[in-house]
Amino acid sequence: MLIPDEIQVAGHTFAVKLEDNPNKPTEMGYITFENCVIRISKTISASQKEATLLHEILEAVNSIHRIDLRHKQIEQLEAGLYPVLKQNNLWRL
Repeated sequence: MLIPDEIQVAGHTFAVKLEDNPNKPTEMGYITFENCVIRISKTISASQKEATLLHEILEAVNSIHRIDLRHKQIEQLEAGLYPVLKQNNLWRL
C-alpha cells in the first residue's frame, strides 16, 4: 500500500508525512490537530506504516467526533481492525 500524501477525515484534510523520527525514537507516529498533520516514521516496515496510519485515523475520528476513547482503546481497535481490513483486501489507498 502506498501511504498517501494527504487523507480526508470527517471533512478535514490531514497531510501525511513520512519522517525519520516523527516525535520520539520509540514512537511510530502521531497526529497534530493544530496544523492537521499525521507523521509516520519512515524507518518502520510497510505493515507498521499502514497500522500506524489506521491508528492515527482512529485518533482523528475520536477527537473530531468527541468519542472520548482512551488511547489504549484506540490501540485495541487498530489492532483488531487492521488484520480484518488487510486480510479481506479492504485496506487499499
